[in-house]
Amino acid sequence: MRSDSFRKLRHDATAQILVDAAEAVLIAKGLEKVTMRDIAAQAGCAAGTIYLYFKNKQDVIGAIADRHSGTLLSQVTPLLGDSALLPLERLRRVTFAMVEYFSMHRAIIRILQAGGVTGLSSLPEECQERWRRFMAEELKAIRAAQADGSVRNDFPPEVIQQFRAMVISGFNSDVQGDVP
Repeated sequence: MRSDSFRKLRHDATAQILVDAAEAVLIAKGLEKVTMRDIAAQAGCAAGTIYLYFKNKQDVIGAIADRHSGTLLSQVTPLLGDSALLPLERLRRVTFAMVEYFSMHRAIIRILQAGGVTGLSSLPEECQERWRRFMAEELKAIRAAQADGSVRNDFPPEVIQQFRAMVISGFNSDVQGDVP
């Protein structure tokens, strides 16, 4: 039993090292020029080792997307649940945090988009579920802001949520324009 725990920890740690290496080499060289061999070299392992953890480059991209989604959601989800703030202020803080995250990680976000991570369905299933839970909480905040009159209520909350996502996505595209 204990050796299984150790193996799992070692497997997870190695996978994270490989994802770290992949991010670094992808940012340095760009998606089209990077091979699995480049990622393995950056990680300091044999080329075959990476295939023990990832089937292909797209699988690596999925792991990077999962990591960044998890990090972003861990930052913004608590903002939605902060009952000390008015609903509109919660939404503002979530939007600001997302824009700030995209700005700080613009190179890797650009690579994720180039790698086909362009929407919820392109994320790993577990990651999709975390986003669905977040979006459900976001809708609650929008409804609460509509109920207290701080957000217009002549649009369904889902439309407002889609508009916010579009604005954030548009900002992300604009920010990426200056990434070499």
